[in-house]
Parts: sequence; structure tokens; C-alpha cells
Amino acid sequence: MPKVDILNLILYHTGKADAPEPLNGVSPAHAAERVRRACENQGKSFKEWSDGIIRHCVIPPEHPYRALLKKRKVPQGDPLWLLGAIAYGTHSPWIAFRKIEWDDGKVELPDTLERKWIVKHGTP
Repeated sequence: MPKVDILNLILYHTGKADAPEPLNGVSPAHAAERVRRACENQGKSFKEWSDGIIRHCVIPPEHPYRALLKKRKVPQGDPLWLLGAIAYGTHSPWIAFRKIEWDDGKVELPDTLERKWIVKHGTP
């Protein structure tokens, strides 16, 4: 199972915390649940909440994060898609996606990939 590093900015941006919540070396499922707990609208279940995010916060088709997940053959229901939708489909800084460490030891830096993409293509 991959491990992720993210900064959960939701409570900080809504004035309910003095600083972002770092989540380092956690499973994508754990990170997604922590992000859900910070949201005002949590839905009736994790599935309802995540389905709504995925439906409304679409990662742009040409975004490098989408390409990364497809290259890694990450299935659509995986929490990595949900975290990507929150990070890159909302066009708001709700989470900062710092790192993915895959089972094979390879490390990806999603925010760095996005910055390079924005410099090359402009903002989505």
C-alpha cells in the first residue's frame, strides 16, 4: 500500500485551526478520512462524501496527476483518486499533496509535477 504526505489545509483556511494539519507517511485511506473529518459537509457515509467529491471535483484530463495514476494503474475507486480530486479538481488549496511513496519504493512529488505543468501550460 502506498504512503502519502499531505497538508490538510481545510481547518486552517476556515479559521478553525492555527496551522495546517500535516499527515506524513499515512495510507491514502487514512489521509482521506482525516480530510473528510475536517469538512463541514461529511455526507452520510464516507462513500457518499467521496462519490460527491469525485463527481464534482474533476481532475483536468491533461493533468500530470491523472497521468501518474493511470500509468500506475490505480483503480478509479482508490483513495488516491479522491485525494487528487480534492487537491487538483477543486482549484482551491484544500490540501497540498506533497509525496506518494509507492510499494516499489519509488517516490512521486505530485505538487512539484503540478507546478511544472502550470508553468508550461498555465493555470487550468
